[in-house]
Amino acid sequence: MDARFDHLFDLTAPGLFCDPRAVDLPDGRGTGFYANQVTNTDEGAPDPQPALRTSRVPALVLKGECDYLPWSFASEYRDTLPDAELVYLPGAGHEAYIERSETYFPIVRTFLLDHWAPVPPYEDDAPPRDYRGPL
Repeated sequence: MDARFDHLFDLTAPGLFCDPRAVDLPDGRGTGFYANQVTNTDEGAPDPQPALRTSRVPALVLKGECDYLPWSFASEYRDTLPDAELVYLPGAGHEAYIERSETYFPIVRTFLLDHWAPVPPYEDDAPPRDYRGPL
């Protein structure tokens, strides 16, 4: 199955980026695609939101312009976690750490060092005008 899922990863990886031509994509070998995508299901799992609403741990939610996951997922996490900030990353897809590493890593680094990120948090409920992912 790993070989088949490596091939599936090769076919779907371009959907993780705003411009897959500008990214040196991995060939999918050894990515654990099967274990991470097929066996990771939410069926029957309890809703984590009640516990998350009481969390006092700072949280950083990063959302790329071309992310294949809906905007509502990011804004819902921001609104559920009391100490969360949402940062929007123009020109990035779901794999923002690859596509926009020059922006992604300074944001994460400053967050982990308890400093404010070099990009202001996004506070609106509606996505930015240039957002190209699902709502």
